[in-house]
Amino acid sequence: MRSVSGMRYRNQEGTKSPWRGEFSDWRTIHGIKVPHRAVAAWEHEPYGIFEIEGAEYNVDVSGKFLADGATRDAAQERRSAKVRPGHSGTEGG
Repeated sequence: MRSVSGMRYRNQEGTKSPWRGEFSDWRTIHGIKVPHRAVAAWEHEPYGIFEIEGAEYNVDVSGKFLADGATRDAAQERRSAKVRPGHSGTEGG
């Protein structure tokens, strides 16, 4: 597999847009070939490049999530950032 594509919801407007994911740099980890690079694009414009540093299989992660589905690390980051609701904390001014 080199790529996947389809029509996906991009925003709240309720209309779908062309989306594509391309995979490359395949390496074998624990006997399974895994792509180590992925590029995601909306309407042929890349918006994300993801590089895999490693992978583990069958890892117990049950203690890593809170009841609301957030990870414990994300919850800690929210508490330490003290971001006001509705703000990402990255706006200027």
